[in-house]
Amino acid sequence: MNLNHLQTFSTVARLGSLTAAADELDVSKGLVSRHLQALERDLDVLLFHRTTRRITLTEAGEALYTRARQISDLSREAKQQILDLAREVSGALRITVPAELGRVIAREVVPDFVRDFPAVSLIMDISTALRDVEFGNYDLALRAYSALPDNVIARDLGTVKSVVVASPAFVERFRLEELSAPEQLVRTDAPALIVNAGRDDWNLWPFQKGADRVELELHGPHRIGNYGVAFEMACQGQGMACLPFYQVRSALERGELVQVLPDWCVVQHQFHILRARQRGLPGKIRAFEKTLLDWRRQHPEYFVEL
Repeated sequence: MNLNHLQTFSTVARLGSLTAAADELDVSKGLVSRHLQALERDLDVLLFHRTTRRITLTEAGEALYTRARQISDLSREAKQQILDLAREVSGALRITVPAELGRVIAREVVPDFVRDFPAVSLIMDISTALRDVEFGNYDLALRAYSALPDNVIARDLGTVKSVVVASPAFVERFRLEELSAPEQLVRTDAPALIVNAGRDDWNLWPFQKGADRVELELHGPHRIGNYGVAFEMACQGQGMACLPFYQVRSALERGELVQVLPDWCVVQHQFHILRARQRGLPGKIRAFEKTLLDWRRQHPEYFVEL
């Protein structure tokens, strides 16, 4: 059954006039008549008794009008439920985020969010792997993709500031406080580096100091595929590691690590907030996205302005 035809029928039945129905629906009277004829052919019944002066429902028409009003009521209820879902901030929120960024979000974003929106329950997947966002398996993904999928909405979270760090004993042993330029990291007698085992392109370290930029391809005896493990090895004095500033900030403040080349940072990962394209964005997604962007504005020290 064509729902447009059913809507036309319901309007005619309610108003008792083809002309009045055409005016309310903002269509021609001829179109109203064709909709009714098509509906009667589809159902193989007569829906109206027609005379030159009036139009009245047949028994079949009365039965259909009762059902049509029920359908209309259900449609309004469904629409209201969807609108309420978009406005309310409640339900399960499924997000996927890399491990170290997940740690800082759990520490600095989640407490405020769950305080402000206690009806939301967080389901957090800790991973850098591709995840299904466009079909709704996850509500939000935080990823540092070089090429963004074209079937999702992406909002720029910012380019993460990374720094080269080592333990105080390692710095003293190799007199790293004397280093003044990134190129000195690749000299033949350079101390050990802890590099990335997951992706070779992440061992291209783009150093930045103001307007100055130097990109170096670095190698080392330790290839580690997890920032948490690289952090522990750096603290143990096993070498220098390039890690996000948000990960090492507390260790630097406590003196457990020392920043090598303190005037330089490494500009490597541009993060985006990814979500599926959809109308009527649920309030829980909108609220968490806003909380993330507010956190980013409150912590410019974690990011680099390019």
